[in-house]
Amino acid sequence: MIVTVDLGKGQSEDQVAGLGSITKACSAPPFQSPVLVQTVYSAALTQAGWKVVHAAHGADALVIAHYAAGTRNIWASLHGGGADYRASRSPRQRQWSDAR
Repeated sequence: MIVTVDLGKGQSEDQVAGLGSITKACSAPPFQSPVLVQTVYSAALTQAGWKVVHAAHGADALVIAHYAAGTRNIWASLHGGGADYRASRSPRQRQWSDAR
């Protein structure tokens, strides 16, 4: 899984978050707007200790979050629009130095 990390001062860098990813797909209940999905998932992830590094909505919703506690270093991407939603996460607990 490749994630774009904000380095500050207007700079970013693509980094490897894992050797692969685990993806789950589901159908949303009817009338789930991208605004609602992005808002609810961003709030829930933040409350659970994740840092939401990017969240956007338009025709679909996108939330990218990072969890780093203890030895854990997990990235997650939630994307969806209309009736279909997909969640991916890096499967390993890796340090950035291991990924380079």
